[in-house]
Amino acid sequence: MVLLNDGSLYTWGSNKFGQLGLGHLKEKVHTPEKVNSIVEIECGWTHSMLITYKN
Repeated sequence: MVLLNDGSLYTWGSNKFGQLGLGHLKEKVHTPEKVNSIVEIECGWTHSMLITYKN
């Protein structure tokens, strides 16, 4: 995941457990995809958490 200065969040890589914030539709994401409506993010070695405007 990368958070840009303008607040945009992009994510890519393994999504086997839905950890990219894109749902479970894709197991791997090779090209960065934008995650919308993000308020806060937390990332660690084995996890990522996103809070959206919709919770």
